Amino acid sequence: MHSMSGNVYRSAETTVLATVMVGLEDFIRRQGGDARTIFNRVGLSTELAQKPNDLISLRSYCCAIDEAVKQTGNDNFGLWFGDQFSLESLGMLGFLLLSSPTLGEALGNLVKYFPVHQKNSLVSYEEKQGIGRLSYRVVDGNIVNRRQDAELSIALFLNIFRHALGDDWSPCEIHFEHARPENNNDHRKVFASDTLFSRPMNAIYFKAGVLDNGMPQCNAMLFNVMQQSLEIIGGLNRPKSGLVSKVKDELISLLASGNPRLEEVALRMNMPGWTLQRRLAEDGKSFKEIVEETRKELACYHLQHQTINISGLATLLGYTEVSAFSRAFQRWYGVAPGKWRAASGD
Repeated sequence: MHSMSGNVYRSAETTVLATVMVGLEDFIRRQGGDARTIFNRVGLSTELAQKPNDLISLRSYCCAIDEAVKQTGNDNFGLWFGDQFSLESLGMLGFLLLSSPTLGEALGNLVKYFPVHQKNSLVSYEEKQGIGRLSYRVVDGNIVNRRQDAELSIALFLNIFRHALGDDWSPCEIHFEHARPENNNDHRKVFASDTLFSRPMNAIYFKAGVLDNGMPQCNAMLFNVMQQSLEIIGGLNRPKSGLVSKVKDELISLLASGNPRLEEVALRMNMPGWTLQRRLAEDGKSFKEIVEETRKELACYHLQHQTINISGLATLLGYTEVSAFSRAFQRWYGVAPGKWRAASGD
């Protein structure tokens, strides 16, 4: 088995290079939306597309995509935006991939340098019995609205393969962490393969033999320039750790299996339980508070954006009974979850 896993550059706020804004304003307009209204609502500027090396908040970007979904009525907005996103529009990272000698080396460079492009995120590659798996996840518990970002990113990554193998190439399978959307016919059109939901990770599965194919725009000089530039930027922008967001990220994975314990989260973070408890106290937080914060954030997101029913949401958040979830939600927001969902949809 062969595997490659990139570093996760941790930060209190997850940022991404502003190259992700390239073409977004025009795409929103073509879908019938007003980009300026959307960007103003989430605190982004329409001028960011002209400043590709600026850092922007990934959370704000995800909120912008969610607002675009609402405004345009296109529930698969992220999927289609990623599908049409060119590698050149990724800036330095995109040109590094395009100028790599082979598809395999391009994916290796994606794994290595993606953390420079986007913080608190992990791209990894694993090969087993002739099947390759390129996976992606955001490692930040403060970002709960992940569906559109996941579909955008996987569709964009697929363009790396098709650049080397042709537009008709299709993977073996596509996996997503989130639940199956109501309208998933578009996924078949974009990926031309089986797409499975509620899986452990967002991933592209493919026959590993394709990795030896050359990249059509291989360019050694351009590659060296882009590689050096990314190394420099990576050193300048390497951030400090954000403990609470790490804990929230682990909780998102654990909540559905029941009431998570501090020791369980600490084990996943490779530290003793007392160490995690002490470090949280130094940040002015308790484990119980973070569990409740995570449940509140996930509840609001899924009630507003997902098709999951109240019973399913209660289970997802680790409640054994719907009534227990309803009482908690009433305590948080002074209204029943069903009424909150109805009001947020107005």
